[in-house]
Amino acid sequence: MPFVYELVPEHALVSSRAWGLLTNAELFTHAARLTADPHFHPGFRELLDLRGVTQSDLDEASLLAPAMARPFAATAKRAIVVSSPLSFDLAQMYRSICGTPLENAQIFRQLNAALVWLDLAEEAEEFLHRSVVGDTTPAWSIPPFARSESVR
Repeated sequence: MPFVYELVPEHALVSSRAWGLLTNAELFTHAARLTADPHFHPGFRELLDLRGVTQSDLDEASLLAPAMARPFAATAKRAIVVSSPLSFDLAQMYRSICGTPLENAQIFRQLNAALVWLDLAEEAEEFLHRSVVGDTTPAWSIPPFARSESVR
């Protein structure tokens, strides 16, 4: 499963996207890559798009292991975008173990609602057309905002 991210320092944001099979190993690697990135800051906000995840072997015990890096500060706002019961369950698990107070980690069904919550409403159109580092999926193939869905 690909798991890619883009640092957007001008917006103090990490934009990550996962799709396909989400594994413990890939999540560990993602966290380690973020921690090692010299442009990353733990206070950045996080936009995590799980809408493309179709399978997972994640388990809470592995996520709680000491080896699991938690690169973000507890005060960092984290928005997780989901589209299925599986991605919602993964977001709930991630939210419960990420070390962030629940009010700082929210789950959304709409990308634009997540951007508004992250105080990035003015940049919403930019993010629609942006691709992330290592992502071979063209930005135009990412589903547009789901305007018909409720805010959360």
